[in-house]
Amino acid sequence: MLILVARMIIMMNLHNHTTFSDGRFSPREIIEAGIEADFAHIAITDHYMTNKVDSIPYDGLMNYIQDIRVLKEEFQDKIIVLCGVEIDACKKRTDFAKMPYEDLNKLDLVLFEYVQNDIWNGMPLWELLGIRENIKPPVGLAHNDIGKNFSHSKYDELIAVLEANNIFIELCPSLRNSKLNTPFYHFAEGFFASLRDTKVLISIGTDTHTNLKNVGNIGDAMDFIERYGLQDNLITKIF
Repeated sequence: MLILVARMIIMMNLHNHTTFSDGRFSPREIIEAGIEADFAHIAITDHYMTNKVDSIPYDGLMNYIQDIRVLKEEFQDKIIVLCGVEIDACKKRTDFAKMPYEDLNKLDLVLFEYVQNDIWNGMPLWELLGIRENIKPPVGLAHNDIGKNFSHSKYDELIAVLEANNIFIELCPSLRNSKLNTPFYHFAEGFFASLRDTKVLISIGTDTHTNLKNVGNIGDAMDFIERYGLQDNLITKIF
């Protein structure tokens, strides 16, 4: 007799901004919202070293990490708190020559936004790979419009590059990263359907800024993961 075992989706939100950059809420408020949503993992991922918006300054990273670590210890019995940053992949807005890799390597994860996004002048993926060599934590492509930005790439070749360089993909269900009121990942369903049984990991993050309710708004991404059987690709298995 065939027995089907349902695979659970670990509840997470690994993309949230706070008063350390351009968010409205404190890290504590974001974490408490994650607990209220019954998440297993929550990440604080403020902007770092970009002149596009308010962000953590070059010399402020260690203070940021230390503050999040205090909260991680305080809430350890209720939720896993991860500390990351989001880096703007535009070289006109981010001074990559000043990147303090030793400090970045104390983070749990590093997100890069606008990779291979021509409209936002994001660097191509091949150029990011040179930077990624210096970063030990997992590196993710935040709210990337895969269907558009990688429209000229063969999915199997792109997947091979992501696997070889330990780069994960974020599903961002927030409408701030959408087209036609539809999250970007729905426009690359062929790509995501190809990820099953690969080593490419998937995260969920809402890019929270000004609406605390956004922290728990991950239902569409969870449905998407279940639809394509990507439960085994969730990044939470390494945290």
